[in-house]
Amino acid sequence: MELNIARIALSTTRIRVEQERRRARRRYWVAEVLQRRQARGEFFNLVQELRAVDPDRHHAYFRMSRETFDLLLAKIGPSITRQRTNFREPIDPAQRLAVTLRYLASGMEFSALAPCYRLGEKTVRAIVYDTCAAIIAILGPEADSQQPQQADASGEQVGGLCELGRLGANNFTREAERIRDQFARDTESTVLLGAVLSLLAVYPTALTAGGSVGLISDTLLDARPHCERGRQELWAAAGALLGAWLGAFVIPLDWDRDWQVVMASLVRRGWAWLVHRYRMYELNTSVALLEPNEKVAFHTFIFCILSMMAYSTYVYLPHYTLVLLARFGLVVADTD
Repeated sequence: MELNIARIALSTTRIRVEQERRRARRRYWVAEVLQRRQARGEFFNLVQELRAVDPDRHHAYFRMSRETFDLLLAKIGPSITRQRTNFREPIDPAQRLAVTLRYLASGMEFSALAPCYRLGEKTVRAIVYDTCAAIIAILGPEADSQQPQQADASGEQVGGLCELGRLGANNFTREAERIRDQFARDTESTVLLGAVLSLLAVYPTALTAGGSVGLISDTLLDARPHCERGRQELWAAAGALLGAWLGAFVIPLDWDRDWQVVMASLVRRGWAWLVHRYRMYELNTSVALLEPNEKVAFHTFIFCILSMMAYSTYVYLPHYTLVLLARFGLVVADTD
């Protein structure tokens, strides 16, 4: 009996020792790298420099001016102030607001934002949540009182701030979809240009004239400013289509049938990319920016290219037949 009790006591002691070994003991209250927050943290260095000498970069960093930052801090500062204790100093309201605004302006992950300000990831998450809640609680009623009550689709009365929030969310969603579609289109263009470059390495003389037209026009398109892309991207895409057609069927007259099939597939991929890119709103938006004479020239240019393609590629491109130009847009008749 006594032997069994001793064994039980020994087993219990051993279990406790193992649990103590496995338990993650906290060796410090604040990590050593985070203790240098005031010396090397982004708020105490970069942010203060922006506030002092560079208001433009301050606006780009926070998406608001220094005066707006101070006004917002004066309104919500008391709500995000934490009590000072004997163990550690709390994070001041200005830094809390800076972390939140930087998170909202940049869209960074908490794990990426925390090292910049020398804060813990959980601390940054709590700061963002608390500050956003304070902004809604303090600025919400004032914004709602200035806007008339409106009924949404379900008949519920909502105010200006709610409408603004819903519109903002929709805009973010559409922006994400636009960026995703743009990435898909750019990927398609990259594959097309990669194939042209690969064939250019095999047949440099055959594709120098034809492939270079599409390559140069489509590459220069990405380097243009956004304000100039509307008028130039149409001509760049048309040049790319013409270059692919020339490289496939006009210049390499001595190619065998296999290479013609490959280049026909390349032209078909390029044409599908062109249709996918401009069959929606982008074509009408871009054509609307052209001058009247430019519109006529562009439509004539596209019609000539499509006529040549329909004449020379009817064997290899059975799925893409005639293209109708109507209302400054392209309507594709797919015969599948």
